[in-house]
Amino acid sequence: METTGLNSKGKNNNPRKRKFRILLLEDVEADADLVEIELKNAHISFTSKRVQTKEEFTGAVQTFSPDAILADYHLPSFTALEALQIMKNIRSEIPFLLVTGSQSEEIAVECIKQGADDYILKERLARLPSALLSAIEKKQTAHEKEKAIQELKSSQEQLRALSAHLQSIREEERTRIAREIHDELGQSLTALKMDLLWLQGKILEEQKNIEPIDETIRTMTHVIDSTIQTVRRIATELRPGVLDDLGLVAAIEWQSQEFQHRTNILCRFTSTARDIELDRERATAVFRILQETLTNVVRHARAARVSIRLEVERNILILEIKDDGRGADTEKIESKRSLGLLGMKERAALLGGSVEIVSAAHAGTTVVVKIPVPPAAQEHRIND
Repeated sequence: METTGLNSKGKNNNPRKRKFRILLLEDVEADADLVEIELKNAHISFTSKRVQTKEEFTGAVQTFSPDAILADYHLPSFTALEALQIMKNIRSEIPFLLVTGSQSEEIAVECIKQGADDYILKERLARLPSALLSAIEKKQTAHEKEKAIQELKSSQEQLRALSAHLQSIREEERTRIAREIHDELGQSLTALKMDLLWLQGKILEEQKNIEPIDETIRTMTHVIDSTIQTVRRIATELRPGVLDDLGLVAAIEWQSQEFQHRTNILCRFTSTARDIELDRERATAVFRILQETLTNVVRHARAARVSIRLEVERNILILEIKDDGRGADTEKIESKRSLGLLGMKERAALLGGSVEIVSAAHAGTTVVVKIPVPPAAQEHRIND
């Protein structure tokens, strides 16, 4: 049975200007009429449907699409708690209020514990309209909040996917540029140097007034040598060939030696693995995080020593970089909103990993990177 509730003049005076669909789980028609009268007197606009069996209730939840359910506790064939479970399995966001003649405190507590939104005695129906509106608004707010959270998560996933795509494109571009610089410019400079040396030899054969020319050639040769070294350095910084050719362990070992040579900061690298077979994406992410961390050590730490540790434990790759620098409060590090730090964390997050920073004033800083690796990734230990 369905009825439509309006005020005595047939107008909808609900301040929210909304017509609700209310499902009444009630086996006594007179009690259902009293509930509807109370809602009409409160100027709540509604369409109602009364059911009293489990089958009717289950079908109504699916087809009537109620905005709220008002349920008596005791019914001939089942109870309101059973109805509550049925509703939660179908549409958990519907407000569920008990409207019952039972004054058992245990029943009220159990119903609320199981997820009912309110408990109203039939002898105190005056509280029903406000309780109903409050429950609907509460559920609607919760639903909208959950929807917003899901949309935010979806947006974050899309942004991370875009970030991963951009990272991949950037690494590919770096690889291409590094190859072109090394192959094209490097080879051209080498050929130019060879031509100069050939020209120098030819001039020496003449043995006439060659001192100014010889000096010029020597200067040009030095410039070319310096340029060749610069080209190699730029190409290596763009994309170290050792990472692609020899793997992550060798690349980190090379980077630690290069860091020590360039900065005069003692850098010690240890690894329990002789080699770790990683896909290009993971190896690149770990290596770039290491580079960013070492850059931060040079810029901020004022350290004399850096230790780097690499290992795999239970399919988790762990990279630890520890310095003995001046350190800082971890909260202050985070509050700087460093793009470098955000980039490190984002690289790890894209692979399901994390970056943790532990630091204290005058006690150095430790950066711990954890990246899940597929079970197929093999770890060859030194003591195998």
